[in-house]
Amino acid sequence: MNNLNSMNLILIVALLSTIVFLLSIRLYFSLYYSRTEVPLIKSADINISSAKIEEMIQKFQFYTNCTDLKIIYERDVPYVKTFCNLKRKKKLILIPIVTFNSVGYEIDYILGQIWIASKIYNRNTNIMNYRRVVVIIPIYFRVIYYLFMFFSFALYILAKINFEEIILQNSFLLFLYRVPVLSLTSISAFIGIVILFLMAQNLKISLEDYYEMEVSIFVKDQMTGYKSDYLAARVYSRSIPYLLIPTFRITKNVEFMKYFGPFAIF
Repeated sequence: MNNLNSMNLILIVALLSTIVFLLSIRLYFSLYYSRTEVPLIKSADINISSAKIEEMIQKFQFYTNCTDLKIIYERDVPYVKTFCNLKRKKKLILIPIVTFNSVGYEIDYILGQIWIASKIYNRNTNIMNYRRVVVIIPIYFRVIYYLFMFFSFALYILAKINFEEIILQNSFLLFLYRVPVLSLTSISAFIGIVILFLMAQNLKISLEDYYEMEVSIFVKDQMTGYKSDYLAARVYSRSIPYLLIPTFRITKNVEFMKYFGPFAIF
């Protein structure tokens, strides 16, 4: 019985270690976010007018084959993660307004948000696969991780309160205590979360390549005056090595959020 108790204790410590690891990752990226300075792009235009933005959006909608969608580009729009800004049933693309220090970033941001939403709307295979790896599958792993962790802690606490009357009298609980399925499942889900996190970071390069291959043509043909601004924004976005940047965010206000590229997920 002592060996059984020791095994369960070790697994509980392992689960606590996974929590510490995830919090450490979030702390690292919070410090990374706070210390990163977004460089100013030297440009003849300090900002771009609302009329030009509207014209750019309309032309780009036609270019990306999503003219039947309505684009909401407003300050009141809350933060929406990349791959999640398309509301298919309502035929909306939600883009919150962010304050940028350079025109190039705003152009890159708007085009990137529309481009990825249009790809999802048209069910592009590559982008749908990226979405599964970056957003959808991790949700299932997180649910399993936290749910089974909760049951693992609950079972361990019940065993500590009164092992003989609570655990020994229930064959199912005794089985779970002897065969730590709950803890092992939670740890396995944690490993899955980490693997998918690393895969998502590696996908950033191919996602940027795909985006530039299509959108650079549009900018060259339709936005000649802003080509250099856009290219400078692209160089900066490429310099950010992360797609997922989990931080300790205390507000959903994104107006003054730092720019880490059009696809960064905070």
